[in-house]
Amino acid sequence: AGLQGHKFIAAAEMLRYTGAPWSQTQINTCSNFIRAVLLPQNKMYGGGNWGIIGAISQMAAGVFMEDEAEFNDSLNALKFGAPTECDMGVVNYIDPQGWTTEADRDLGHWSLGLNNVAAGTQIAWCQGVDLWTYLNNRLLTGHEYIAKYNLSNSVPYAPVDQCDGYSNGSITSDGRGRWDLIFYEQVFHPYQNLFGVSAPWTWAGITNTRNYFLTNSGIAAETYDRDHVGFGTLVFALPVRTAGLPVLPSGLIANASNGIVRLAWSAAVSATGYKVKRANSRSGPFATLTSLATTSYNDSTVANGQLYFYKISATNAVGETADSGLASAYPSAAAPATPIGVTAKTISHQRIDVSWSASLGATNYNVKRGTSLGGPFTVIASNVGTNFLSYANTSLPANTTFYYVVTANNALGTSADSSASGATTLPALPSPWTYADGGYVTTPGNATYTNGTFTVRGAGLDISGFQISDSFGFAYLNLTGDGEIRARFASLASYSTIFKTGIEMRDSLADDARHMLVYLSDNDLNMLYRTSAGSTATTSGSVAVTNIALPYWLRLNRTGNVFTGSASADGTNWTVINIRTNTLNSTLLVGLAVCSRNNGWLDTATFDNVSVTGLWPSAVSTTPVSITNSVVGNSLKLSWPADHIGWHLEAQTNSLAAGLQTSWFPVSGSSATNLLYIPINATNGSVFFRLAYP
Repeated sequence: AGLQGHKFIAAAEMLRYTGAPWSQTQINTCSNFIRAVLLPQNKMYGGGNWGIIGAISQMAAGVFMEDEAEFNDSLNALKFGAPTECDMGVVNYIDPQGWTTEADRDLGHWSLGLNNVAAGTQIAWCQGVDLWTYLNNRLLTGHEYIAKYNLSNSVPYAPVDQCDGYSNGSITSDGRGRWDLIFYEQVFHPYQNLFGVSAPWTWAGITNTRNYFLTNSGIAAETYDRDHVGFGTLVFALPVRTAGLPVLPSGLIANASNGIVRLAWSAAVSATGYKVKRANSRSGPFATLTSLATTSYNDSTVANGQLYFYKISATNAVGETADSGLASAYPSAAAPATPIGVTAKTISHQRIDVSWSASLGATNYNVKRGTSLGGPFTVIASNVGTNFLSYANTSLPANTTFYYVVTANNALGTSADSSASGATTLPALPSPWTYADGGYVTTPGNATYTNGTFTVRGAGLDISGFQISDSFGFAYLNLTGDGEIRARFASLASYSTIFKTGIEMRDSLADDARHMLVYLSDNDLNMLYRTSAGSTATTSGSVAVTNIALPYWLRLNRTGNVFTGSASADGTNWTVINIRTNTLNSTLLVGLAVCSRNNGWLDTATFDNVSVTGLWPSAVSTTPVSITNSVVGNSLKLSWPADHIGWHLEAQTNSLAAGLQTSWFPVSGSSATNLLYIPINATNGSVFFRLAYP
């Protein structure tokens, strides 16, 4: 869907616009397939190559579906990285000196990422967006670096602080000297022949690639494989640039105000003048507004309420360059339009995410929150949404409903509030359990507990394996000294068969912490362990239980520094998977771990019959107890002792005159906690609460 997806979409785009006998109904069918099948997979951004590949196919999908919001999301992800990823995006992926976060892996994966950034850059350019010159030609810097290195030259390198990828602390030698792994054609021609930027090492890479195939197959061919389209001189070649032309202008920005658009751009080498061009649509036609010698221009011939597109060309005595990438602006005499499409989404017991659609003319946005649909609303975030039209509201109380509105800002003012959207945080896990995203944080997960069943949702690229950095969802409690966790792994909804889900003991939530894990992956049970922080893990000595079907029982025991992992089909007859010595901390985190092996996808696992020595299930007191109450903001905070988790809260709402009656209703989620926040509704005459058991 990612690595090959954008190629299929490009093929569909060519069929659509080259006279193929393709009806509108068939085009719509293709578009629906892209939106429903390919697009969801590609928006699950991952680190390194995964995230870049996903963003590129999302970009291609946005173009085919003519969905500018999807295109812009992918463009921002490719430039800046995704909100849940630490090493995605050109700014994080390619170092200013040229190496990438895959440079310590092998030449194949290293070049794969660069080639795919180039593919996305070409897609963007076809829509008028210039990523070629982004961050001072960062993409070319990456290609010049790898070509120079592959020609056995010394290059600078510093170990990459890679939060979620393979890292061996030094630049790779695996594949060095091979010329069938990287595709230089698609980068060389735009930089050398369109922009006029010298690319000597990249040209050396092309020369060596052609000589490589001439030597090995008798044909001076261009590299290709299943991941890359070949025929570079046919697909990517451009006319040789006229000597002496200026470098193509770059860095164009357009800022709009009342009746005016202010343009500025970077000076182009060898330019003596510039032409400013404008259009009323992205695809043109672009008409020349003026010729000038400076690198700025104020367009006062615009009308308010109209979206304009601009490009720049550079001139000198030799001639005129091609047009630059475009910039757009929306002049207005008023504040932006009120945002639409505001959506609040529950993420966990502490987090709600808010998203919205772009407002024409807006430079940024404010997010407001309230506890009732009609407000009042208080600003919780100002001037957000400059890159991504979303906001994560964290550190919220559990099991509480909040409502959100968004306003749009520009230099002329702030819009009215949007329509409100509400969401309710998940109930907290019963004490002493808690949930956290272990290791580095990708897509945040969550966990709930209902009627004896834990439901844990977790993403993450891996737990150990060849990764030094773990990432996973973890519902856990603290265990001091000897003890045991056992659970029946009841069900799993997973992204793929390579998930890792099971029960775990580990020193901490740190991504490289020592740990012991009894886990299921691809229908096989195994035991994985890391014996020193910062190292990879191993299954050495384990006897896998194969071809199992859920539900299945898991058990992990600690006696001193000896850990025993076992599995059972019935919870009575156990098979030992492994017994290993590991010097873990005296106090451990022990619990239920879920890793989808995809940073953008939450696997959902359920566990029942969970027990942890001396800690869970805790004895439920049957002695009646009082409810403690206080007012917090616009909510009533109700709490009761932890040994009464398992009791449930009941309520009744009556008129003030009626007072206490005999009809009670249960409060959802109350049996799994000892703390609730109940929104205060002033229209209720009287509200009564009580605890009931069972």
